[in-house]
Amino acid sequence: MELQIRLLGPVEVFNNGQDVTPGGAKRRPVLAGLALAANRPVSLTRLAGMVWSDVPPPSAVAVIRRANPKPWQIAGLAGGGGDRFRSGW
Repeated sequence: MELQIRLLGPVEVFNNGQDVTPGGAKRRPVLAGLALAANRPVSLTRLAGMVWSDVPPPSAVAVIRRANPKPWQIAGLAGGGGDRFRSGW
């Protein structure tokens, strides 16, 4: 399996050459934030800071939780890998 997350320009995700880029205004920046922090934990508060360019609203963490399933689902991976999403460069 080859997963590519392209961050320059619009965020794009390819799984084995197939475009599986997620829809939704909040999913792409969340996935980009996780990719930029490869192999490191990222708090929901930090993700909120990545998604909103200015001060995140008080409901930011709740919005991220509702708008984004587990990271492997965002990336279009069937079967998943639990709650850990590992990537390497």
